[in-house]
Amino acid sequence: MTEDQRESVPLISEHDTWISIDPILGCPANCRYCYLGPLALRGRKPAFRASVDELIQCVDNYLGSRNSSDTYRRLSRMPICFGNYTDTFMYGAGVDYFMKYATWHAKHLTTHPLCVVTKARLSYGDLTMLDQLGHKILVFLSQSFLNTQGVRRPELGPTSTPEETAGSLRLFRSLRNVRPVHFLRPVTRRSVPSLDAAVRLLTQMRDAGAVATVAVGLKLGAGVDLSADDADILLGEDISIAESAPEYFPAQARRNLLKAARIVGYPVYFNTSCAVALVTEGAEELGTWRVPMRWARCEPCNCPASQRARCDARRSSQTTPTGGELSNLTSRFDLPVGSLNWIESESAICLQSPVGQYTFNRLVHALPYRVVGRGVEPEEAWVGSFVREAELAVKPGSESPRATLPTGSVLPPFANDEQIDIPAEMKDLVERLRSITGFITTLHDISDVRPLVFGRYYHVRRVAWLASWLSDFQERAALNSSRVAWLAWAHDLNRWPFAHNSEKGRFDQTADLGRFIRATSLISSWESLGYRDDKSLLADLEGIVSKQISNLSPEAALVLLADVVSGFIEDPLLAITGIDLRLEMIPADVGRELAFPLQDREFAERLYGLNVLLYENRDVTRFVHEFDAIFQRCAVSFILAHSLTSEDALGRQSFSALRSRVKEGFLRATLFPYNNERISHGSRLRAELVNPLLGILGSDMARIFTTIHEDELLVMAVENELITADRCVNYIPELDYVMTHEPQNSFRNTYDR
Repeated sequence: MTEDQRESVPLISEHDTWISIDPILGCPANCRYCYLGPLALRGRKPAFRASVDELIQCVDNYLGSRNSSDTYRRLSRMPICFGNYTDTFMYGAGVDYFMKYATWHAKHLTTHPLCVVTKARLSYGDLTMLDQLGHKILVFLSQSFLNTQGVRRPELGPTSTPEETAGSLRLFRSLRNVRPVHFLRPVTRRSVPSLDAAVRLLTQMRDAGAVATVAVGLKLGAGVDLSADDADILLGEDISIAESAPEYFPAQARRNLLKAARIVGYPVYFNTSCAVALVTEGAEELGTWRVPMRWARCEPCNCPASQRARCDARRSSQTTPTGGELSNLTSRFDLPVGSLNWIESESAICLQSPVGQYTFNRLVHALPYRVVGRGVEPEEAWVGSFVREAELAVKPGSESPRATLPTGSVLPPFANDEQIDIPAEMKDLVERLRSITGFITTLHDISDVRPLVFGRYYHVRRVAWLASWLSDFQERAALNSSRVAWLAWAHDLNRWPFAHNSEKGRFDQTADLGRFIRATSLISSWESLGYRDDKSLLADLEGIVSKQISNLSPEAALVLLADVVSGFIEDPLLAITGIDLRLEMIPADVGRELAFPLQDREFAERLYGLNVLLYENRDVTRFVHEFDAIFQRCAVSFILAHSLTSEDALGRQSFSALRSRVKEGFLRATLFPYNNERISHGSRLRAELVNPLLGILGSDMARIFTTIHEDELLVMAVENELITADRCVNYIPELDYVMTHEPQNSFRNTYDR
């Protein structure tokens, strides 16, 4: 190791979760996937660069330099992690050094939990000595489950086997102050190939005594000298699929871990800070419970209710910084004047100029606020999730940092999940749904494409996503996931142009299904989907469309549930964000039944941001992406609030009553007159276009109307001289209706920011 490489590693620095102290450089574990390979620290004899006394003095000086007001009070709770550039327990000199430091730490840094990470086989004598210090110490036992028989070992040093890690975990059972956490890193398709494997893995760790598992993906990028061959061994596939990402966490492995955690009844987290909070019985300190990280890294995890309550209490007590506080923070962190501003719409402090990665981590540790902004310049091979998920990192070689993250631009929960594939045999049929009415009609002028965001395609895609999520979430016998996806995408294909605005009283979608799926050859899929015959497939589709739950297969019942829930969640959200009805149009009791956090300022701001995206920015692509993020969060919250994950959810009388109250008492009475009539001109469409064309087409209408787009129906009306071409604009939805005719009901006009 060169002197330059040695100097590039600070003795004390601040990482995502903790303050890192690194008096020893060089790790015997020699893991091929280690992101520190280019520093020549992998597979190297440990080198001691500071005595214990020198380290103690440096730590004392470092913490003392930050001993000021609120910053210090928050800093005083930060964990300190020993030896991130080595494996302390793999060699006797490392253990001796750590014992001496831990003795001082326990006496003088009583509010700082002490952490250490290891892949080594542990000694009961060492653990007992640490426990007798009477201080909270977390030992993260890193076990990847990758060193399996029959393949090349990715960990070449003296690392523990899964059985040896379980043996080490059992040593903690009689200890009170030293607690074990399992590090599952890196998660790959090889380590978690299936749900069954995830259940076995977590059960082994839980039964051995781990408090929780923290799951982390494979680090990629400039700091990783992982060859394509090594990646193939670790991932089981071509690394090129993840070349642009700093971390690769296979979506299916993630989903399997989350479902297994619920089955096993065991905490699984994606952030180390969450495990630290669980062990120390406090709220998570870095704000993974804040939007937007909460949606991706908090809510999906299997966390005990008592621990969630601690974080919820912290969230409810959030405050807004004053201008004076921001000025003091700017001075304290030696930033240019005006570098920190409070952004109300983001509920965050915004950095107006780039900072180094270590400075950013100091800010995250010191401030009780979310931090967004202009850019973070990497100072380590791994920038960390708080930088990465806020999309703040300045990319190597870029001339300037990326622009401030726009309001509301966040990843949805489960956004890293793999895309739900449309079955090949129906891709063209599904594509047609982009031009079929969903919430309002899709007719539009070339200069205003906003109506396209309401296409039925997006409704069906949300149903497919939610059905997939439910099939993974439900704790019951495995469902046929191919059948779930197929039914979700297929159930709404035979719709007429203008959908409900043209079909009511004129078209029986259920009765037409047999003709449609035979005409399109979809019926031939019955065997590949595991049906006993084509009639069984048709019966499932008819049951979904008619919403008759009797005799449905479990997969069809799940798709019907996803369809019902999607409608409940989509329509009110689209009413606020898409057609500009004020938030108060959703009655408080309906909001509670839908599990909408109507009193949550963050939620209202997100809806307002979406409304502005569509009406002022007219950015339909971002609108759809960010609407889906809110939809996913709200749909999952609704399902969990009403315990709809069990197999009997649809048949419950309570859910049936809820469906009636929401649809009849609210949607049909309040919202549908706006989207169907005042904005989409439903009566005009039927009287001037649909009814006359039905008289012309006669018995051929079902075949034709289930194949054409809405603009093609207009062309047909012109060709049949029902209307003139210049009158086509009369059928375009009046998206600005509310602001123009009922400004008192406009969200943009009445929302108090």
